[in-house]
Amino acid sequence: MSQRKSDRTSFGGPVALCRNKEAQVVRPHNLGAGGIYLTSPQPLPVKSLVTLRIAIPGEAGLTVLGRVVRSMAQEVAVEFLGLLPSQRARLDAYVRSVQ
Repeated sequence: MSQRKSDRTSFGGPVALCRNKEAQVVRPHNLGAGGIYLTSPQPLPVKSLVTLRIAIPGEAGLTVLGRVVRSMAQEVAVEFLGLLPSQRARLDAYVRSVQ
């Protein structure tokens, strides 16, 4: 049984991860209104907070706060925190548009 609260889709758009005042480009794998799964250049500790700048195709970028919920080497699952309803709606609409 899935623990996810929202649908996800494959995603390859540009994503920048900011942590400790440093920004890095990361490679995303999938994206949904609840979070993102990505490869980071360096391991990230579980429970660490990050800021993500996500470029959704055809739209203005989206900046969200997230918490690392799973980390295995450089594969990282990030849960979005405090999304505005408009941000959640944009992410849900994107996921629906590509499924």
